[in-house]
Formats: sequence, structure tokens, C-alpha cells
Amino acid sequence: MNCSLLPDLIGMRCEPQAMRDGSLCAAVVTPFRFFDGDGMSLFAFSVGDTVHLSDEGMTLSWLLGLGHRLDDRRAWKPLRAALAPYHVTLNDDGVVEVLAPTAQAPSAFARMVSGLLALDAWARSANGTGASTSNTLREEAALYLRAWRPASPLLDDPEPLLGLSGSEHSFAFRMGNEYIDAIGSAPAASSAELRKLVDVRGSELNASVQIRVIVDDRTAPERAATEVSILGRFAKAWPMSRLIRAAAEPSAAVH
Repeated sequence: MNCSLLPDLIGMRCEPQAMRDGSLCAAVVTPFRFFDGDGMSLFAFSVGDTVHLSDEGMTLSWLLGLGHRLDDRRAWKPLRAALAPYHVTLNDDGVVEVLAPTAQAPSAFARMVSGLLALDAWARSANGTGASTSNTLREEAALYLRAWRPASPLLDDPEPLLGLSGSEHSFAFRMGNEYIDAIGSAPAASSAELRKLVDVRGSELNASVQIRVIVDDRTAPERAATEVSILGRFAKAWPMSRLIRAAAEPSAAVH
């Protein structure tokens, strides 16, 4: 895989790595980590007009290192179930992987990361460590936003907007003329977002500003649907699942 092309496709840095057969792959450098601090291993290979994303069995090795008894493939059933919503597979060799046309590499990479994060969530639950304290939703949403609108640059931490109260309000991203936030579905998160939106919308300076809020609906879809409905009065509000679907077919996405 050509490391000079991959960063433009997925927005992540990569390093060329030689394989034992003499071929080259791209080791992708990401900000994502498992709950115990271990980094996520991701490798990209070119197979004709197809991109093959793989963890080379490193995630299963990590789970074994945590003490999970996974020697019997029948014990892999919950792992495969966690990966399935993202169309990511765990093959019989213990490798987590995705195959996709090269043109769909951004969406495939986003799905691969989501799949690995889903395995992290399963491991946290199985180990009794509770909810993750790391803030990965923003980075995960950025992957899908880039896949959804690959021709539009995604700006991190754009200039804040001035609200009616005189307070400055920050947003996670700006894509074109649209400011974007990504939040969880907890009431505290949506309440804070709602207060920000009301203040921003109250100022005539922001009359033409476009705002989109992505609400993570993957663990509590009913609660997230309620928050999307409320926030939708002041901004375009999407559940995360809708963004994931839009990223899979960017040309057919509803704006």
C-alpha cells in the first residue's frame, strides 16, 4: 500500500512496513487506544483495486493477554457479533479485517476502527472495568465525516461562534460552511449542547450559520432519538448510525 496516498484517503499518518514475502504494507498510525492503554494495530494492503485492512491478529492476541479464554473458536461468537454492525469480520485465523474497493477506503477504515472500538467495549465489559473514560467519539466521527464528504476539508477546532450572551462557543469541526459537533446520548451532554445552540442561534450574527450535531445512538438508540429530536429544533441533528450509513454511500447521502 502506498503511504503517500493513504493519508489523503483516511486522514491518518502511515509508515511503510516490509512483510516477510518482500511486499510492502502501510502501518497506520492512529490516536485510538484500547482501554488499558495499548495501541490499536492497523495495516493496509493493496490487492488490485481493493484495499485490505487488517489487524494481523494483534487484537485477538491482546484479548488473550488480558486473560480471556479464546482458544476455542466457538468463544469468538460475541467478538464476531460486536464486529458485525460495521461489516468487519474476524476470520478463522483470528485476524480482524475489512476488504473494500480502494475508492471506499475512507469508509472501510472508519468501519474498521469502529469494529476495534466495539471489541474494546466488549473487553471492558467482560473485565468489569466500566465505561471508557477516553474521548474517542470525536475522532471516530471525524473518520466518517471525511468518508461522507471526501472532497470537503474537515477543519478541527474552528474559530468559535459568538452567542447572544456574548459567550464564545467552540465546535469540534467545520466542513465547508457547516459547524459540526459529536456528542454522546447522555442527558448532560445534550443539555450542554442545547444551551450552546440556543445562545448561538439567538445572535443575528449567526443567522446564516449551518450547524450539524451527531449524537451517538449505538448503545442507547431510544434515548438518542429523543435527544436528536430536541436538538433538531436548532440544528441538523443526526444519529451516529445515520452518519455511518451516509459514509458508506457518500454520493447517495441526504444532506
